Amino acid sequence: MLPKSELDQAKNSCIIDNLKRLSTLHYLS
Repeated sequence: MLPKSELDQAKNSCIIDNLKRLSTLHYLS
C-alpha cells in the first residue's frame, strides 16, 4: 500500500485531470 499522503496526492491529481478534461469539453461545445 502507498502511504496515505501519496494516495491522496494521486486522487487529487486524478480529480484535477478530470476537471481539466471537463472544462476543455465545455469550451469545445
